[in-house]
Amino acid sequence: MTYCRLYGKRPGICKKHIDELKEIGVPAPPQVPMIYDLSTNLITTNRSFSVIQESSSGEAEVVNMKIEGKWYLELGSDHTDRGLEKVSIQKFKQVCSNPISTQFWSLDDVKDRWDDIEMRSWMIVDGLKKEYETGKLGEFLHPKELLKIIEELGYDCVLRNITD
Repeated sequence: MTYCRLYGKRPGICKKHIDELKEIGVPAPPQVPMIYDLSTNLITTNRSFSVIQESSSGEAEVVNMKIEGKWYLELGSDHTDRGLEKVSIQKFKQVCSNPISTQFWSLDDVKDRWDDIEMRSWMIVDGLKKEYETGKLGEFLHPKELLKIIEELGYDCVLRNITD
């Protein structure tokens, strides 16, 4: 599984996020977008899972998965151990499960609408549902652009689209 981080269309937004991470002790990546290898056993379709520490959190994200030579789009969560992120970016992605949806769409069917597709996530705080994130996929590089980068680097199994 390949995890791609910080690949927004607007470099200023990526830089701002990198600066925010540096302020809390997370080292800047050596390149943008940054690509990491992850274990495929971290993917889950379970509705719940255990975490090791309270310093973990999730983020709504797009998951592009290659199945029998064809790319598909689905939704997932980049669940991360925020404490370990300060120690090792590669390691912090290896300690949390990464839930994905059981429904997905052919990338060919949605590629022309990519910029207009909106994602939202919610969290429950004190029993109340609260919006956590919202955004349009047009804020990210189009999958075809990102897939070209990924494939040039020799990756082709799973691409996680994340800006953090």
